[in-house]
Amino acid sequence: MGTASQMMPKCYVDVFASTMDNNPPSHVRLIVRTIEQSFGKRMNEIFSSFNPVPAATASIAQVHFGVLLDGTHVAVKVQIPGCERKMRRDLTMLSKTAHVLKASGMDGGMDMPNVMDAYMRVVPAEFDFRLEAQSILFVKKSMDEEGLSHKVAVPEPIEPYISKKCFIMKRMYGLKLLDSFNDARKHGVNPAAAPATESEQSDGHPPPVPNASLCPPEVDRLHGGRGWYGVMETVHQVWGRLTLIDGCFHTDPHPGNLLLLTDGKLGILDWGQRAYLRRPQRLQLARIVIALASEDYELAARLTMASGSFDLEVPCKEAFTAFALTYFDTRPSPLANLNVFDLDNSPLANNGLKKSTPSAFLLVRVSFLIRGLMEQLRVESSMAYTWEGMARRALKSYMRGMEVITMDEIT
Repeated sequence: MGTASQMMPKCYVDVFASTMDNNPPSHVRLIVRTIEQSFGKRMNEIFSSFNPVPAATASIAQVHFGVLLDGTHVAVKVQIPGCERKMRRDLTMLSKTAHVLKASGMDGGMDMPNVMDAYMRVVPAEFDFRLEAQSILFVKKSMDEEGLSHKVAVPEPIEPYISKKCFIMKRMYGLKLLDSFNDARKHGVNPAAAPATESEQSDGHPPPVPNASLCPPEVDRLHGGRGWYGVMETVHQVWGRLTLIDGCFHTDPHPGNLLLLTDGKLGILDWGQRAYLRRPQRLQLARIVIALASEDYELAARLTMASGSFDLEVPCKEAFTAFALTYFDTRPSPLANLNVFDLDNSPLANNGLKKSTPSAFLLVRVSFLIRGLMEQLRVESSMAYTWEGMARRALKSYMRGMEVITMDEIT
């Protein structure tokens, strides 16, 4: 919620942005007890040093830095005691509230029960860090195969320190985009270069941006010499691969989970929250992406309608065109700039969703979070243009009966 300005009023967005990894910390004694119980060892049998001051505290986990006995510098992710019970209770209460809002016509046409159903599907897995470690191994293999490992990095879990409530990974050094955003917000500065000109944006692939002032030089060089445009192109490539080819994607690309590493790579953290797309869903999404990249908006609308992802009270081509452009691409569109709770202007208030699938909502969530990043960095580009090649590969793979790596290979 700290970047998705379409989902909340701006005053809420500003407050949530400061709490992404800056929640009240859990006492170090509770953290130490969880670590020792998880691995059956005392702290001095694992670490030569351990910083009791947390590096970050989010809703589910707290991270501390330390050094193992063999000298490896590590990050230690520890589940906050009692958080699972609280989270499940809160989600249950929100789900009940969502049903009341929909029944009373007060959910802004958003089909809020489905939104909560989507969260109920992905959040429980976040409480088992063994699943997150498996996801990281899967993603590393996927990035190697896609040829992105030279500019993308994920944490490296360390055996045997992987358990349900705690796992240890090699420390990644760099600056979180969130810290950059918050610092810029504090000083009243926009954390980005001047926007590209209209001609630079016309083909969806802007040329090098010479004045990308706050994009670190090593990051700029590694991501094509195009400043923040290059960084966002990498983000599009990663999520395109995960969504269209692998069918298992990270659902929380907010700036607290993106790290600009000292070697210029984009580090992607927190792989606990992920969603899956079955092959038929991926293939239909691939067709929509190709239609959008080809600017065949009528076809994109028909394919979006046929996908069954959304069911409107009054189905119409214009609405499904807007859905396709807003939810499966990142180009500027009128619907993308509307807050869903602005009931005076939101088209959903007058032609609401009868239903939407949980997987569709999670794709929408990712799109909105990526749009939020782009807005902060003053980048305007098309995710569909970047995804087009992968979409065609996904369809060609299906037609030829070719296999791609799946989670089954890892799990």
